Amino acid sequence: MTNYEVSVILTTYNSTKTIERAFQSILEQKTQYPFEIIIVDDGSKDGTIEVINQYANKYHNVTSVKQQNSGLSAARKHVMQMNQII
Repeated sequence: MTNYEVSVILTTYNSTKTIERAFQSILEQKTQYPFEIIIVDDGSKDGTIEVINQYANKYHNVTSVKQQNSGLSAARKHVMQMNQII
């Protein structure tokens, strides 16, 4: 199990047109720190979760989370609770 020093948290809602570009931008960053990408799909209805799951299956440092539409704050809080940050 990898200990990540940086966590990038993305929240999405109906983002199929932009999510791949966002992933590529993050994955191409040059850093000396091991990082993870946690992406929360906030109840998208356009297939965003399928794109996210493709990246999660391809990259070990990508985690996909799906929740019912609850808004940006709830999505971030969900991730923080998952990682026991709060």
